[in-house]
Amino acid sequence: MGIRHFSTFRSWVALGAIAVMPGCNRAIWRDKSEERMTRIHDGTSWYAAYDAAGSERIEETMNLARQGQEYHKENLEETRIMIHDKFESDRDRWYDQRASRRAFILRQWDGNPSAIPSTWAKMVY
Repeated sequence: MGIRHFSTFRSWVALGAIAVMPGCNRAIWRDKSEERMTRIHDGTSWYAAYDAAGSERIEETMNLARQGQEYHKENLEETRIMIHDKFESDRDRWYDQRASRRAFILRQWDGNPSAIPSTWAKMVY
């Protein structure tokens, strides 16, 4: 039997095996196919509904933006005062703590320049 005959024989065996397999008539395959079609239908239905409601979503977003704009207009002065007070508090705290920061640095270094990196790390981090 030559190689050509062996290839032909192997092809016929493979075709015969495929022919006797139950294939698409198996219950598992049908169930999985139905499940897949249900998922596809659900997904496309969701997307169609989502797409149809697009203008409503845009309008809702625009209403939220308008509400935010109105809120900021109404509370602009309160917000400005709050930020100003916070800035003043931070500035005052910075000036009031100058002496204690200087004492901390002098205590850390204590005439020892090799302590500068660790002190710097404590100050910055």
